[in-house]
Amino acid sequence: MRARRSLTLAPGTAPRVPSRRSSSADGEGRSPSRTPGRSGGTPRARVFHEVITGIGSLLYPPSCLLCQAALVSGTQDLVCARCWDALPTTQAPWCSSCGRSLAGTGRDVTHCAVCRAAPLPLAGSRAACRYAGVAQVCVVQLKYQRQLALVGPMAQQMAEAALSPPTLLADALIPVPLHPTRARAREFNQAALLAHDIGRRLGWPVLDDVLVRQHPTAPQSQLEAPARRRNVAGAFAIHRGSQVRGRRLLVVDDVLTTGATAAACARALLAAGAAGVGALTFAHG
Repeated sequence: MRARRSLTLAPGTAPRVPSRRSSSADGEGRSPSRTPGRSGGTPRARVFHEVITGIGSLLYPPSCLLCQAALVSGTQDLVCARCWDALPTTQAPWCSSCGRSLAGTGRDVTHCAVCRAAPLPLAGSRAACRYAGVAQVCVVQLKYQRQLALVGPMAQQMAEAALSPPTLLADALIPVPLHPTRARAREFNQAALLAHDIGRRLGWPVLDDVLVRQHPTAPQSQLEAPARRRNVAGAFAIHRGSQVRGRRLLVVDDVLTTGATAAACARALLAAGAAGVGALTFAHG
């Protein structure tokens, strides 16, 4: 298991864990509506709110988002230590193309068997953990249950993975885009939320208006590998090519399974002149 360690942050940048009522819930930075008297108003109103909050904490103590175990009173952690310790993190070395762990395969092996059989246009990729157990729960809770408070902890794991030797090199992060129809239905793009959180932690710029999904596609999770490749073939286009020319880019997503989506993104970016494209994901299937 990869040891958890502190990150090297950009000047003036501090790790930030979104609150349960995150202002990025819609992916556009709109702040949620505020009820008068909750955090402002008269001193009496503030005192009343603090008393009610205290009583609520006693009756309903905070619990882990994943296992529902009680958390230490006053903690800002959203997931208990036991769950994070159970995260199936990946070990070096990693496949130079897709980022799958090569632990136990031999010192001279640089690519996994999957990438040797069907090479991907990716160079320098990394996943924080395997898509199993706690990691799978995190992905499902974020994407389908709108547990946006998981963005910060998941991004922390991804940033640590990116800094694990050999450190990934990137001039910018590119979140995998949603088609506008799906973006309106979901109201947020988990890849964009993760990319922006990682960018703040590591000082990497995020280009979320460069890569666009030009036609809707079926959910990849419902398809087998060959169908996944066909599903996303030609699905992505470049909006502002001048921003990618000559730059090393990392495509950011929550999960990389067959690599079909990341590869389709990479082909569009490379065709626009990117110097190289890798992938950074929370989990690897």
